[in-house]
Amino acid sequence: MEASSFFTSLIISLIFIIVLWLLLRELVCWYYKINQQIDNQNKTNELLEKILKSLNQNTQTELYINEETEVNVEFDVSSVDIENCTFNYANVIASKYNEKDNNDWRIPTKDELIYVFQNKEKYPFLKNEKYWSSTENDKGGIFVLDFLRGVDDLFRGSNNFRAFFVRGKLK
Repeated sequence: MEASSFFTSLIISLIFIIVLWLLLRELVCWYYKINQQIDNQNKTNELLEKILKSLNQNTQTELYINEETEVNVEFDVSSVDIENCTFNYANVIASKYNEKDNNDWRIPTKDELIYVFQNKEKYPFLKNEKYWSSTENDKGGIFVLDFLRGVDDLFRGSNNFRAFFVRGKLK
């Protein structure tokens, strides 16, 4: 009789410990927002998969002449337009972006961004919103161009704007 009551109390104790462990685990996950972090990672993975699927779309090749330095730059403008991203996040996406075996995509410079704005009818996928450039000033401000008004400004990289990618080489 004592052995069966011992095993019964042991089983009840084990069940209690397991239930307590599961409750405490949920509390810890909630407190440290682990479940939210996992959801955010899943959303990021979904966005990256969408970008990879869009890589098969055509890019447009343009010849750009920088009038100040008179350097010819041939570059492609990607058809991917990332919304609501920080400067660092846009750089991470650009570094992982691979289209037609080209993995040298980057955020456009200030001059390239101005050129694309001046010829935005060739790029109908771009929105009338603010876009990041890769050009920074000496105080850490990053050049941003508003595609609606054509006005440029400097912002910190922690702000959220749109981004697209270019690739190219100096001739």
